[in-house]
Amino acid sequence: MKMVKRKSRAEIRTPDGSGGMSRIEDRRFEGGEWPIQLVVAGDQADQWLLRLGAECVKRGWQHSALKQIERAENSGTISVKGVDGSDIVSIVWERRRNGPLKLRARPKTDASVELIEATQEAHRVGTLQRFYRRGLLHFDGLPWRGELWLGDSLRLGPPSEQDESALLGPRYIVVDSQVDGIDWGDASSNFDVLLRETAVFLTVVLRMLVTVPENGRRDWTWTPTADGSIRCEVRQTGYVETKNAATMPTPGGRPIPLRSVSRPDWSLGGITTADSEQRPPEDILTLWRTFSGLTPERRQEFLQSGSLYQLALTVFPKFRTASFAFLVAACEALKPEGDEFREHNVYDVVEALLGKDVADRLRSHPARAQDVRSVHFHRGEFRADEFVPRYFLTSFDDPTFDEGLRELARVASNAIIEWLQRGGAVVLQPVRRRPTLKRRLREHAPVLIVFALVIGWVIGWMMSR
Repeated sequence: MKMVKRKSRAEIRTPDGSGGMSRIEDRRFEGGEWPIQLVVAGDQADQWLLRLGAECVKRGWQHSALKQIERAENSGTISVKGVDGSDIVSIVWERRRNGPLKLRARPKTDASVELIEATQEAHRVGTLQRFYRRGLLHFDGLPWRGELWLGDSLRLGPPSEQDESALLGPRYIVVDSQVDGIDWGDASSNFDVLLRETAVFLTVVLRMLVTVPENGRRDWTWTPTADGSIRCEVRQTGYVETKNAATMPTPGGRPIPLRSVSRPDWSLGGITTADSEQRPPEDILTLWRTFSGLTPERRQEFLQSGSLYQLALTVFPKFRTASFAFLVAACEALKPEGDEFREHNVYDVVEALLGKDVADRLRSHPARAQDVRSVHFHRGEFRADEFVPRYFLTSFDDPTFDEGLRELARVASNAIIEWLQRGGAVVLQPVRRRPTLKRRLREHAPVLIVFALVIGWVIGWMMSR
């Protein structure tokens, strides 16, 4: 279906660099000649537009854009103005889904031609700049007191301030990284992705929820006053690192202690009186190198499964059935692609990665993993006691579901790590499940419909005689 281009009825203005505002003109509907035309491959389209912006910044020129987005096609206008506000070049572009980027530009002057040629050359060479970026990750638990270098350009360090009033509590990790990008904005976008990837990786390896914090004026806080009353107010929440370096730190700080681990790790976790800080597993560097070396497709598969595991920890404990179901989904996300694996479920994946004994424990547990996943995702059923009153001195309490949830959490983490250690290679045996009547009817529905129509026609013909 061809896109219907519409001229914007809104008036859009941007700062002109001299204290005023300049209007963005939509040039897509203007006639006349467009002497400069070029086509950029679809997989390189965004990089070309970023490099155009970077070239404008180099020259101190202002560039502004207007964009129309539709499902099948996007189009837009880019206006470039000089330091004095004069028009340098106007560019109109369009791109269909999975298609090339088509650009037209005018006027054809020395300045406009030089800008386009410089963008083309920078795009051809593919030169990137390296920027230092710093961010934060949040978790709850023991404090992060040492530094851990996951690579030459990625450091996980302690914040300058810790909450020393309690052993467990809200904690932060300072993330320092050298990030490549076309410009500062591109590097910042790449760093945001790196933060999210690191949060997912740490959540799986540390078996605790690690997230990118969302600070802001979003929560009510309360403070006791001198007269014993409570004062409530909405305030800025979250941690702000006040001691920031101007450049990438160098190794040499206190390293974070590591703990020995045996894979798969079936330890129950928890802390002892001797624990005072986070101690990641000793193979965390090896696991990060393996993750960094995955192909883009395998990397995406790890992040998909790890994000489901992260989501399971996010909704726990308020929505324990959902947490259980997302843990099952995290394991099933490790299946290879292909129709031949549609019938494989969590038990098949766990058996392939962790062995038959582990899979059999899941199959035989009263809180059956596949059943909980199906009834919750398909019908919204609860298998925990989300909306049941809970009493400390209850006369009867069934621990089955919570035991299954704790076991499944360890299984999911171990399965994802085992998948990572294998580089994403999972060998699933063919499954032959006894087809149900419902499945048989669905699979043979076209034949049955034709057969029913024929029988109906025959009966109708016989009755009409």
